[in-house]
Amino acid sequence: MLQLNFIKGGPQPVALTQQRITIGRDKSNTIVLDAAGVSGFHAEIQTENGKSFLVDLGSSNGTFVNGKKVVGRQELKAWDKVAFEKVEAEVVDTEKRRPTQVSRAITDADLKGAAPNATQVRPGVGGWMLVGQGGAVAGKTFPVTGKKIIGREGCDITIDDQMISRRHAEIALSGGVLTLVDLGSANGTFVNGKKTARVTLKAGDQVAFDKVVFKVEGPAGDSAKTSVRQAVNATAVRPASGSGTQVLEAPIAALVDSAGKRYPLKGDSLTIGRTAANDIALDDATVSGSHARLTSAAGSWTLEDSGSSNGTFVNGDKVTSRQLKPGDKLRFGKVELSFEDGTASVSGTQVLSAVDEATRTSSQTAAKKGIPAWAYGLVGFLIVAGGLGFFLGKDKLAGTPPQIEAKLQCGKSWSQQLSAGRRGPTTPVLADINGDQFLDVVVADASGFVLALDGAEGKKIFEAEAADRILAPPVAGDLSGDGIDDIVVASNSGQVVALNGRGQTLWSSDGNLNLGPVLNRPVLAKVNDDEQPDVIVPTSNKGLVALDGGRGWKIWDTAEMTRGKAITSPLVADINGDGQDDFVTVTDQGQVLAVTTQNGKVWQIWEANVPQVYYASPAFVQAGDQALIVVATDGGGVIALHADTGRPFWTAAISQRFFASPIVCDANGDKVPDVVAVADNGDIHVLDSLTGDEIWSSALGVSVQATPALYDVNNDGLMDLIILDSQGGIRIVDMARGRVVLPVQVPGADSFIASPLLGDVNNDSMVDIIAASQNGAVVSYGLNRVAPKSQALWPVFLGNDQHGM
Repeated sequence: MLQLNFIKGGPQPVALTQQRITIGRDKSNTIVLDAAGVSGFHAEIQTENGKSFLVDLGSSNGTFVNGKKVVGRQELKAWDKVAFEKVEAEVVDTEKRRPTQVSRAITDADLKGAAPNATQVRPGVGGWMLVGQGGAVAGKTFPVTGKKIIGREGCDITIDDQMISRRHAEIALSGGVLTLVDLGSANGTFVNGKKTARVTLKAGDQVAFDKVVFKVEGPAGDSAKTSVRQAVNATAVRPASGSGTQVLEAPIAALVDSAGKRYPLKGDSLTIGRTAANDIALDDATVSGSHARLTSAAGSWTLEDSGSSNGTFVNGDKVTSRQLKPGDKLRFGKVELSFEDGTASVSGTQVLSAVDEATRTSSQTAAKKGIPAWAYGLVGFLIVAGGLGFFLGKDKLAGTPPQIEAKLQCGKSWSQQLSAGRRGPTTPVLADINGDQFLDVVVADASGFVLALDGAEGKKIFEAEAADRILAPPVAGDLSGDGIDDIVVASNSGQVVALNGRGQTLWSSDGNLNLGPVLNRPVLAKVNDDEQPDVIVPTSNKGLVALDGGRGWKIWDTAEMTRGKAITSPLVADINGDGQDDFVTVTDQGQVLAVTTQNGKVWQIWEANVPQVYYASPAFVQAGDQALIVVATDGGGVIALHADTGRPFWTAAISQRFFASPIVCDANGDKVPDVVAVADNGDIHVLDSLTGDEIWSSALGVSVQATPALYDVNNDGLMDLIILDSQGGIRIVDMARGRVVLPVQVPGADSFIASPLLGDVNNDSMVDIIAASQNGAVVSYGLNRVAPKSQALWPVFLGNDQHGM
């Protein structure tokens, strides 16, 4: 039986027999770890079919198995070392004994690693070796030949101590020189009491890995030999003493924070992280314990991410490894630093010729006579002013506004109320319907009216009675060919109406089509040979119905293929790789129907059966070569189907109701889309799209029926969630942690069923949130986060026709 044993005073051992064991700082967890750096809901262990799997729940500082960060779901095996930030544990098998750890014997292959053409000598008395001075290595001797890794289980030199990292350091003998390199260990490598990243060892040195101490013993007579100082940087020259040529050392490279604090880059390898064990310690909750590493080679510095939780960024780009250039902006979590390579003020080695005092005085006098002193000041002023002007204007020149790193805030821009006490607004749509280069807000309501508002101030552009009762969100597109967006709405009686930007009817569908109630958003796509987009409507009586975008005439329907009412917004994507857009919808009877169209006709590609859905529309996932259709059912789990065949791919057994539709985005920075599904009770589930495994989950504690919107509000490379809840609140959830980072209560709003939209509606290059509550309040709230001017970021219900980013 597997059991989790905590080391050094942790909780009592826990048998891995329960189906689900949660771990974290919150008191509701199965295993409570009251330690700094452990997240409230840090990780969980899932046991099924006799196997146990560890899942990180989006913790701030990560979960590790044998020194490697857990991504997705990882199977646990006996004798695995598990770390939750600094809290360490071991998986033990209570029915088996621990394997004996034996350091590898030295072989002839080790001797072959010596320097070429050098005399090769088997280690013996008088060779290089590490001699244990205490702790787990007391009295042990470890001969050194070639390269050896020092660390815990599986390394060349094994130290059975939990304070030692799995791969702690490397010691190498080459050409008679013994070199020690720290490998990014958690607790550091020390030589003669000084922490080091890389050093050349000599006989008699004391080497410590945390509290495990060795003495270096060299070949016979080595201590009497001339010791060689560690080489200095190639560009640095020792200043000459006295008179003669004076040589200035080239400035050292450094990282500089916004307050001007400098972190000199001394040595060839430096670690960056939150804990004091790092060479550069950044005390911020968004920085991982061991976040990144800087290495120097051939005069250049390279930055590498060390599997951090919140990513490493260079000039706004998330990186795993990047060679740095002077002026690069680095970001670790939310901590920003600038890179200076030491040449900002001095270029290369400067050599000043020594001169006598008389010559120096004469030269200075000549200079003063040649150019007036005020001229130097003027030139300096112009240089500084020009540089400052370029710095301040460079973002405008590049066309991209700078991102704001201030604390996230949200404030109301404007508010408008539906006329005559009307209620039940749909999710609006953002579009420039009057050609003024401002996004407008168009919303329909349960009384059959369509209201268009100016995005800048919320003033009414038009209000038109279009149909009897409108429940489906509207859609926008240029149906008339004039270059300006028009509006399409579909009613509860099955009437579909197209309006222009003045609220005038372009066309209305024939009532004899008997479409039945339309309960979800239509989509626009070209299904015939003209230039205008056509309208594909999910109907209760005729399945999917395609109407000509210019006239409203019926092109085709899927009545003969459809069982039940089409109640979800059609998904539009090339699901079978033939280069043609296909359509997928789900009926109230659980039929998933995929169709394609050509030459004005429609054909079924496949159909599949799933448990009943509750209006949640399907989502499309393209993960490399794997294409999937994801459906959130009403209590029957979240189900992924092969997009080309409809065959089941995976099922996440989540027995909850989903009114909000699943949406797709990269939730953990691995460049693979994931699935986000928010249940009716407010539970957020983030699932790996290729396995259905849960990446993290979180409970908001309030009902949610509105499908969230996506936007990266903290500039960490991950799309965050903008959620409207049933109590009139806006909640912004950090995707990296699954935690609410900004809750806002909207005055006058009762409950949100309509989903949020995002864009710059007032042309101030900032993100605006558009929301419509059930009691008829339509509001715009501004975030202090940058957006492309006059651009819609999430313009329509579900964001787009694939339902994600």
